[in-house]
Amino acid sequence: MPRLSDVPVYLFLSALLLSPTLYPFLLSEKQTDDPTRLEPSGPMRYEKVEFSKAKLAAMIPAIKLTACLFAEKAVRHHVRPTPVMLPSCGGKDFRVDISDDLINIAVSGIATIDKVDRPFTVTLLHNPVSVTEDGLIVTEILVR
Repeated sequence: MPRLSDVPVYLFLSALLLSPTLYPFLLSEKQTDDPTRLEPSGPMRYEKVEFSKAKLAAMIPAIKLTACLFAEKAVRHHVRPTPVMLPSCGGKDFRVDISDDLINIAVSGIATIDKVDRPFTVTLLHNPVSVTEDGLIVTEILVR
C-alpha cells in the first residue's frame, strides 16, 4: 500500500498518462519505417479543429518540433546517398512556420550537402489533432 507522502506522485503520474496532449509521445512508435512517407505526396484535406488557448500553447511547440524532425528525415531521404549535415531542430537555424489552423507547416533551414551549404524548405500538411509524425504528410521538398 502506498504511503500518504507518495499520493501526490501517483496523482501527477496519473494526470500525465491521461493528458490528451502528452500521451501520444508516450505511446507513439517509430513512424517513419516506411520511406515513402518521406517523399512528396498528393494533398490531403483536413478539417479545422478548435482548441483552447491553453491546449494550443501546449501543442504548438510539440507540433513544431515533430515537424522539424520529420522534415530533417525527408531532406536526408531526398538527397540520399549524399551525406547531409543539418542544424539541430532545437536551435535557431531552423525556421518552422505553422498556419493558424495547424494544417500547413513549412520547415526551412540550411543543409550542408556534400560540403556545400544549401537552403531547403519542406512543406508539410498536418492533421491538427495529432502531435506525432503519423499526422504529417510531405507535400514538397525544395533544396536549392
